[in-house]
Amino acid sequence: MKRCLALVLPAFVIAGLAVTSSAAMAQQKTAKQCRDEWRANEAVNKAKGITEAAYVKDCRAGTTTAAQPMTPSATTPTAAPAAAAKKTAKQCRDEWRANEAANKSKGVTEAAYVKDCRAGTTTAAQPTTPSATTPMAPPGATAAKKTAKQCRDEWRANEEANKKNGITEAAYVKDCRAGTTTAQPANAPASRPAATTAPARAPTSAPPPSQTATPATPASPPAQTAAPAPKAAPAPKPAPTTAAAPTGANQFAAEAQAKAHCPSDLVVWVNTDSRIYHFSGHDDYGRTKQGAYMCEKDALAAGDRAAKNEKRP
Repeated sequence: MKRCLALVLPAFVIAGLAVTSSAAMAQQKTAKQCRDEWRANEAVNKAKGITEAAYVKDCRAGTTTAAQPMTPSATTPTAAPAAAAKKTAKQCRDEWRANEAANKSKGVTEAAYVKDCRAGTTTAAQPTTPSATTPMAPPGATAAKKTAKQCRDEWRANEEANKKNGITEAAYVKDCRAGTTTAQPANAPASRPAATTAPARAPTSAPPPSQTATPATPASPPAQTAAPAPKAAPAPKPAPTTAAAPTGANQFAAEAQAKAHCPSDLVVWVNTDSRIYHFSGHDDYGRTKQGAYMCEKDALAAGDRAAKNEKRP
């Protein structure tokens, strides 16, 4: 009987050890399970300085506690929203461009803004729609900037007065584009001050003869000061005239008609007698006996040529 018990007890011990060992092996986690646990709580692990490799090693050895569950609980803080809210480079570029003018005025470059935006160290760009705290740009501040052609047309519409005032076309265009000059009316002629004639000065009356002069040598009266001759008013520049209305193809009697015909081309004055055309701003522009306003491309197509001594504007 004792011998039987001695044989049976070791068998039970061996079986118990085998069950315990198999249970322990069954509880050992795979590397994939350990990695999934680390990643499920990646933000917290990184904050604590726990690398994925170190976590997997301890997890497989059974020396680490189970990773926190992915679903938040009362005792498990959720991952910081900063990681989920991290913006893409495209989102940051779009923010910078939505408020490009203000960023440029503050010296904030697109590259610097994108870098700070992705790092989360910059606030979101201001909205492009006006708000109570965002002053609107003055309407037409950028749209009202005139082209060089518009400024040249303004100067030429009042060319005579500008020349009289010593304002050159180049100087006017420069100020006009910078917005430092008021636009002159395109069609209304410049107002000219009426010519005034200086009133003639009354002749100075001769003083009475000296009371101390002797009868033998009477004092001669001083010479009278001649009144200055009044300055003649400058003769007005003759208006452009033509002998007859132009009858050729694409020829116009008025400059405005030619401009309406080709708004994007340069209007020239063609001397139909010499077949030479002149540019605006020169003496022969609109002032030859025979001629017409034409678009430069039409004049060239008709075989006319530009005056050699004139520079194309």
